[in-house]
Amino acid sequence: MLAAVAPCFQGCSNNDDPQQIEGLFLGPYDEIVLGEEGKALPQGRILIAIKAEDGTVFEREAHHNRDALSYVRLSEGLRAGTYRLLYATVDSPSHTNDETGREEYGLGSRIHVTDSGIAVIDTYNPRLGCVGLGSKDDPFVITSSSHIFQMMMAVNDYDYNRLMPEGTYFSQECDIDMKSMSRSCDAEYGWMPIGANTNTPFRGVYLGNGYKIKNLIIKRPHTAGVGLFGFLHNAVIDGLKMEKCSVEGQFAVGTLAGAVITAGDNDRGTGTITNCIITDCTVSGNESSAMLGGLLGAVDMHSKALLGDCSAQNGSVSGGMNVGGIFGGAGIYSSVLVTGCDNSSSVKGIVAGAGGIVGTADTLQVVGSRNYARIEGPTSSNSQSSGTGTGGIVGGSGFSWITGCSNEGDVSGFEGVGGIIGSTRIKGSQTDSYYYNQSVLRYCYNKGAVSGTRFVGGAIGESQAGAFGVSNSGSVNASDYAGGICGTASVAVIHNSANSGTVNASSHAAGICGKATWGSFAINQNAGAVVTSSGWAGGIAGLAGNNTVITYCSNFAPIDGGSGYAGGIVGDIGEPREWTGWDIAECVVGSLECVMGLAGPCLAVAEGAVEMAHAVEIAIKIVETGIEVALQGCDYTLLGFGIHEMLNPEIEAELQADMRADAEAATADSEAMLAEIRNKCNPNSPQFALSNFGNLYRGQLENHVTWYKGEGNDEIFNENINEKREARAEQLEKIAHIKEIVHTTIAGVCVAVGTVTLIAGEIATGGAATAILAAGAVASIVGGVNAVVKCCTEFEKNAVIISQCVNAETVRSGGRHSSIAGRICDGCMIYDCLTTIGTNGEFAGDIGNHCEVSHNISLAPHDGSKPDGALNRCVYADSSLGNGVTKWNDDILSVSYDMMSKESTFTALGFSFGNNGRWILSSQEKCPYPNVSEMRK
Repeated sequence: MLAAVAPCFQGCSNNDDPQQIEGLFLGPYDEIVLGEEGKALPQGRILIAIKAEDGTVFEREAHHNRDALSYVRLSEGLRAGTYRLLYATVDSPSHTNDETGREEYGLGSRIHVTDSGIAVIDTYNPRLGCVGLGSKDDPFVITSSSHIFQMMMAVNDYDYNRLMPEGTYFSQECDIDMKSMSRSCDAEYGWMPIGANTNTPFRGVYLGNGYKIKNLIIKRPHTAGVGLFGFLHNAVIDGLKMEKCSVEGQFAVGTLAGAVITAGDNDRGTGTITNCIITDCTVSGNESSAMLGGLLGAVDMHSKALLGDCSAQNGSVSGGMNVGGIFGGAGIYSSVLVTGCDNSSSVKGIVAGAGGIVGTADTLQVVGSRNYARIEGPTSSNSQSSGTGTGGIVGGSGFSWITGCSNEGDVSGFEGVGGIIGSTRIKGSQTDSYYYNQSVLRYCYNKGAVSGTRFVGGAIGESQAGAFGVSNSGSVNASDYAGGICGTASVAVIHNSANSGTVNASSHAAGICGKATWGSFAINQNAGAVVTSSGWAGGIAGLAGNNTVITYCSNFAPIDGGSGYAGGIVGDIGEPREWTGWDIAECVVGSLECVMGLAGPCLAVAEGAVEMAHAVEIAIKIVETGIEVALQGCDYTLLGFGIHEMLNPEIEAELQADMRADAEAATADSEAMLAEIRNKCNPNSPQFALSNFGNLYRGQLENHVTWYKGEGNDEIFNENINEKREARAEQLEKIAHIKEIVHTTIAGVCVAVGTVTLIAGEIATGGAATAILAAGAVASIVGGVNAVVKCCTEFEKNAVIISQCVNAETVRSGGRHSSIAGRICDGCMIYDCLTTIGTNGEFAGDIGNHCEVSHNISLAPHDGSKPDGALNRCVYADSSLGNGVTKWNDDILSVSYDMMSKESTFTALGFSFGNNGRWILSSQEKCPYPNVSEMRK
């Protein structure tokens, strides 16, 4: 992306090695006079690598004679033009660190060849051993391993580092092999990083210009800040390729750089890495190592990092915890933006926190990034770590926004395993409740198989989760809490998402979300079989708590609940007051400081959505479904990295354009995958030949999604969901006036709850010692002041609604099961739902008190039983009845098949038809199906 600093030279030639072609650039001018830059050259025969204006690198034999100056006579002269002298090599059989038996000496000077002869036109810096002034227009030129060594020595010198201005420029002008220099630096430990100490970080701009650094070797298994660069502070690395490098360290380890650091209490250090590629590189650490990344290892507390348009190819990254294919891990109060990155290097985190792009981070945005490699997390927990956080894109995070990302590699771990993000857990155990930060996914998809012990999802393992336009086609396997989109969530707002992967667990499994304490599920489809051995199996949700709405969702795959609750839409919903600590999750929001002003993609509501005069209702939503608001937030974030100060405005604009292009391309891919999954959604209906149902229903879905994405319509939809829930709570007359209400608005998140407990700094103090969290997710917390809000631990009412849902496949279980819900607890509602296939238990297998099950349609006959609770104005198709026959059984109506295609059969019972009705009949099909969502009004 960055243009070469010296305008007279193009980038890399197609052939990286110097060419030896007879007559190449041949001319009469053959004598070059060098100053101090030639002082180290041995006298006698040398071979000089030269780069022409068109980028061609070629060699000339020469003879060097040193007096006060260096006189170099070429064996063949040069024709007129401008060239750059890259380096000189000499035969040195005794040079044991190089298999070629040759030593290399950096040059870098430009020469101008005219009729007057050859003139050197660059200024030499003797301290750095290279030419240039270090400015943007005249950078220090790097053309050999000796230049990089001199650069390292200068930066690591405390006195010289202080004199080197921040923003000093370096420009690499050719490929560089570091094997010999790595060994020369230290025969045992290899290369010493540039900026090896936190007191002497690299604070400049390094422009790779698309050239390579090859064969870097670092073996420092007990060292922090390990990489080509060690510690960065307000630094930029752009356009550098690294190939066949081996880097080993203990903490903050990466091929390009170890860590981005702060420098004082009031400083927020930044690091920017763009357009960099590593190929066939290994990054490794032992079981106790932490913060290891393919390109960048760590980001310090309070620091910020940007990684844009970078790639890790065909290598490996492995270590203890916080391990990522692109970036390792970040401390609390840090912020990281990753855009347009891809990884095909395997990743393994032995203890916790492993991700294809990011291991762990606090406040995190990832846009338009992809992983293709296998990601392995821990296989167990221990006393120091819960073994949490393995993801195809992100292992663990605090607040995170992930837009337009995809994973195609298999992902495996212990707890909190996801195809996109693994975990946002702050705290929790098998006996204590869980605390989660928030992660919002938009237009992401997963194709890899995902497996773990608990809290495993095709996209999200465990989180306070939001998702829009998310899809999964990979299999999901766990012992408990598994979902095609999300394994478990304290808050789940999942809209316009779909799953076609099989989901298997011993319990709590579903096509969309295994368990949600409360939430909103809308316009979701499942086409993947769900199997549990002991229950809580559902097409959309396995187990859901009170304050949950499931609307306009559908299941087209078989559900097997083993010995427990199972439903085509949900296994068990509402509050039975029997949940354990494993089931109850606290909903956590983080501090304003960590959100960087990003507007839009938050779970929650705007101020005023909850009236304090009423009982407390938790209103949740994802605002702004499109990618534009996320990208605007990223644009805003870019300003904080100082790119506009260090680079040209055109470069910043290009980075923004690339980010948009990456996100838009990934969004198109995600929408195509959603369409592919929905095209698989065809009903099973033994009684009716529903040949056109799938196409008709998909047409309604597409119309609905198009409307939803229209300007302002998402607001209407989500407000209606919350109003429906509030209205239901009022119907139940269980609204109590809360004497004390905490109404906290943090970074666009509004959570209003009764019986609130404030956690004041007990989870994380923010002290300097808390650099990482072994659980693999770092807390976004400012100790004590509106930092953490705990809710949902006391349930006062069930405001549960299931509406306009479709089940079109078999549901089996040895326990209570039905076509819609295996069990609904006191006060729940099911209405305007359709099932195409008969299931024992009908619309609900077990019905609590004060429930309403009304205006539902079954294409199978009623089995004659009535579960514990009243069914009201539900219609069943019965093949035993002759044409035109209807039969009442209390409030249940059975009709002949031909009557199912007549609108009058249903309107007489209060079913809503018409352009804006909830049901529609088509001449192409023999039964009604859902029309306009009630939430559109």
